[in-house]
Amino acid sequence: MISNERNKPYAVGLSIGTRWLIAASTGFAIYLLSMAGMTHAGPALIAVLLVAGTLLVASARQLVAALKLPNESRAAEGRDSQF
Repeated sequence: MISNERNKPYAVGLSIGTRWLIAASTGFAIYLLSMAGMTHAGPALIAVLLVAGTLLVASARQLVAALKLPNESRAAEGRDSQF
């Protein structure tokens, strides 16, 4: 079972890292496709933009869900109530 400790920072970090990787790989793909200058680069570029847009929207939804996670774990609340 997954521990509740540090879930929010871990999930937010993963979400931000995922968005960065999607944006960076999309930028490289756009650059390489535009440098290729082939006749088939246009449809491939459109496909890359559609897939990247879909992934960025999904990543944004995951980031919003990660930000809604509780800040403290249940174990920390139990320790505070004992004192």
